[in-house]
Amino acid sequence: MFKNINELNKISSFQYKYISPTPQISWPKVNKRFGNKIWIKHENHTSIGSFKIRSSLNLIRVKSKKNDSFCCASNGNYGQGLAFASKVLNKKIIVFCPIKTSKIKLHSLKSLGAKVMLRGIDFTETFQIARQFSIQNNIELLPSYSSDLSKGCSSYSYELFKNVNNIDKIYVPIGLGSGICGTIFTRNILNKKTKIIGVVPKGANAYYLSFLNKNLTKINKVSTFAEGTAIRVPSDESLNIMFKNLHDIVQISELDIKKSIKRIFDDTSNIAEGSGALSYAAAYKDRFKNKNLNVAIILTGSNIDRSRYSKIISKF
Repeated sequence: MFKNINELNKISSFQYKYISPTPQISWPKVNKRFGNKIWIKHENHTSIGSFKIRSSLNLIRVKSKKNDSFCCASNGNYGQGLAFASKVLNKKIIVFCPIKTSKIKLHSLKSLGAKVMLRGIDFTETFQIARQFSIQNNIELLPSYSSDLSKGCSSYSYELFKNVNNIDKIYVPIGLGSGICGTIFTRNILNKKTKIIGVVPKGANAYYLSFLNKNLTKINKVSTFAEGTAIRVPSDESLNIMFKNLHDIVQISELDIKKSIKRIFDDTSNIAEGSGALSYAAAYKDRFKNKNLNVAIILTGSNIDRSRYSKIISKF
């Protein structure tokens, strides 16, 4: 959590040396489809097409005081954020990704100067491989969840709260928790009453089950194309924050994710990746209970392979 508002302002000011604020837009066609006021926070409008640029800038800012070279495990967007931050802050990064990582994310990683290693069938296995590499080569392994990452993410919800008054609910996808915990940090330091709802795919619902059981619950495998939220083992640290601060966590089917990707294009002409469409899907599912409420959704990213995207757009 933030000590005070000055800490959040300091992090935001640092980020704005390298990135610009993203827009929050209430689209007429979205409002008509949902039957109430919806605000979309467009984190797909960053230079890497993902909110991870924010968390990464803050983490490298903190970590660069001790080291110049790092490695990490990523489903793609976190690695892009770290690659961007490493490049602008003159550091080096090796990114370990699962072997089925989106090609568009891999191309972006390489364009940003990262060394990419394809290892492991999913994030959990890839992280173990990256950890072993870091030990053997004496290179710092950057965490996939930490309070510094969440504090970096907090700037997007800070922008949202400053530009939109009286938000009743915010829907946020959950990977390992940096984005949603950052939203919690911001809401709490601003003393807002907004309810925060986490969203996961049904095929990667470890956080949903953990929240339901009020205890960390692992799953044996993931089955979702929403790569950024394809998590088998939750973070203890982020989960404990969620237990105390979230209104709810909901799970979304693969079919509803795909339909939402198509609807986002139809309603806003924006591209959303699988994880990026989760909040839209959850808010649409809750549209009747949200009547007359002021609702915000976080569109976390747009990095989806062209072949997959074209199939979804043409089918639905």
